[in-house]
Amino acid sequence: MYIKKKLKKERGTIKRSSRRWKKKGQMRWKHYKKRLRRMKKDKRDNK
Repeated sequence: MYIKKKLKKERGTIKRSSRRWKKKGQMRWKHYKKRLRRMKKDKRDNK
């Protein structure tokens, strides 16, 4: 019983951290998309 409790606790923390990581990933992806668009625009202007 004690071991099961411990596992549950660990799983909870992992879930929480993964959710936080997902959010960070989305933010990074948005930033990356913006940068990509800007780079394309600059290339078009340079031609």
